[in-house]
Amino acid sequence: MTEPLKPLAFSFAAAIVSAIVMLVLGILGNLGLYIGSVEMMRQMHLFFSLSLWVSSPG
Repeated sequence: MTEPLKPLAFSFAAAIVSAIVMLVLGILGNLGLYIGSVEMMRQMHLFFSLSLWVSSPG
């Protein structure tokens, strides 16, 4: 527990978690679930869309 924290590892983990959440939200939005969250993401984020071409590389 006395080892220093690794900020690069934390940043990679945060990027992976956020990419997974955006992918799941895109899939559920295409299925018609969580429409309120999808609209909020569409308003807040510049590159969020429900199309497959935008969701898959993100």
